[in-house]
Amino acid sequence: MASLFEKLKKDPNNTFARNLSADFYKGALVCLIVILIAAPIRLLKVGNTISKVGTAKVIILDCKTEKHTHYRHRRHGGRRRVTTYTYHVTFKGTYDGSGEEFQGSQKNDSATYNSFTQIADLKEHQMNVYKSDEKGKLFISTASLSTAQKQYQKANRGSLEMTAELVLKIALIIGLFCYGEGAKHERAGRKESFSQNSAANQRLNDAAKIFDRK
Repeated sequence: MASLFEKLKKDPNNTFARNLSADFYKGALVCLIVILIAAPIRLLKVGNTISKVGTAKVIILDCKTEKHTHYRHRRHGGRRRVTTYTYHVTFKGTYDGSGEEFQGSQKNDSATYNSFTQIADLKEHQMNVYKSDEKGKLFISTASLSTAQKQYQKANRGSLEMTAELVLKIALIIGLFCYGEGAKHERAGRKESFSQNSAANQRLNDAAKIFDRK
């Protein structure tokens, strides 16, 4: 750990390059702290939760798949085609007890979508009704809250989760850049310091030879 702290410290007796490397290392450390904060938010999907509203008799009105094709650049040039799918279900229903009617649509992961296609027969099916705590949208499922929340999170990303992912990418890019620049300037500082020390030693040797002649 001592060597790590040494990398972060500036020394007026050190070379400019060596002190500049300390600034870059500090930037890399800040990025690491940001990553350690943002990563749990991204992985735990903080804020992207649902709450149970009640039970209802639900009719699946429509199941639709959307195909999305885009291209990603390869590291060594060229592009590759990437195809993804979005699964939508439209529904209406009547709450048990109150008799209140509702309707809505939701995105699903492929497994949940396939289960809905099996009951898209315009008949009533008993389901649990949930609501997004962040967006307020209805989400239907035959599963209990814990399982339904996993289904919901697979297809729906929360704003905090997306922000954390963006912050992670930016912090990783900047952090790697800062660390790389820090290492480069540290090496340059060592070479410069070695050259200065060699020149100083040479001057001392020359002075010693002159003194010996006298």
